[in-house]
Amino acid sequence: MAMDPVVVQPSLLHSDGPLGVRALTGAVERRPLGDGAWVDLCPGFVTAADQLFDALIESVPWRDERVHMYDSVVRVPRLLAGYAAGETLPHAMLETARSQLSVHYRSELGEPFASAGLCLYRDGRDSVAWHGDRVARDSPEDTMVAILSLGARRPFALRPRAGGAGLRLQIGHGDLLVMGGSCQRTWLHAIPKTARCLGARISVQFRPLKGFGDRPSRPHRADRPHQADRADGADGGARGDGAARGDGGARGDGAARDDGAARDDRDGR
Repeated sequence: MAMDPVVVQPSLLHSDGPLGVRALTGAVERRPLGDGAWVDLCPGFVTAADQLFDALIESVPWRDERVHMYDSVVRVPRLLAGYAAGETLPHAMLETARSQLSVHYRSELGEPFASAGLCLYRDGRDSVAWHGDRVARDSPEDTMVAILSLGARRPFALRPRAGGAGLRLQIGHGDLLVMGGSCQRTWLHAIPKTARCLGARISVQFRPLKGFGDRPSRPHRADRPHQADRADGADGGARGDGAARGDGGARGDGAARDDGAARDDRDGR
């Protein structure tokens, strides 16, 4: 597809040095969420992340998708790409990252990460509504989704499926977030729209076969939201006028703030 240009401002913190991934041992912070769910955070998992961001923007065959929602056909508010188990990923560093994740989490997960789905959020108007990944949320097994974030820092929102206090994590350029345990069954997550986005963001989601099957590339059912979540769904055009990359770390933050302090805000969402 012909993609509108994504305007990117070079990062001051992620341009120098060789492209690579850092060791996960001793670098991962685990945060229990309750009901057997947890998230792991590793800021700066990818080093010299600008190089990977630029390569993926240019080389991935991004596609614009539409879904049926109620009586309408709407555009998914982000661009998508997917790679099933056994398919070559679009950059060698993604293969390296997936291999390192598989080694680090094998004792808990029991199998390697297999498929990869990619999303391109071109600006703050691109989003994904509240959801649990559509196959894993109906599975009785615990599983994991490992998310590599490249580009602008965006709030990653989580809330219990049964209701109660939620939180927002600020996930930055090169950061890793892993959702594990019962998270896909007992918690919902979202990338909300924001007027404070600093530019384009790429999300790379590595998934095992357990709990998912081999379905990396179709849009989340979040784009067919429950009525209560309709405002967060695929209700806007997917427009391509993104600006600069962000360079912040993974941090908990109740709003889409751009300051540097690590904090959680249990915002009741």
